[in-house]
Amino acid sequence: MSAEKKLQMMILFPTTTQALKMEDCCRTGKMPGRLIPVPGQVRAGCGMGWIAGPERRREFEKFMGERGICWEDIRELYL
Repeated sequence: MSAEKKLQMMILFPTTTQALKMEDCCRTGKMPGRLIPVPGQVRAGCGMGWIAGPERRREFEKFMGERGICWEDIRELYL
């Protein structure tokens, strides 16, 4: 039995340092999601991405901007 894939937002980072900063800030700021290895079909970033529900994209952009977190791209993928 295979799990149904669902639409996720993936935030890609230019460096591992920025990815880990995101993880720390999200933990303390109670933002949803988790850090995962970037899937093979995505060729960008440092190899780590933050996934969360796509409906919160603007909230995440504001959150990262306020905390000085640099991101490379934000994509929507079925994972």
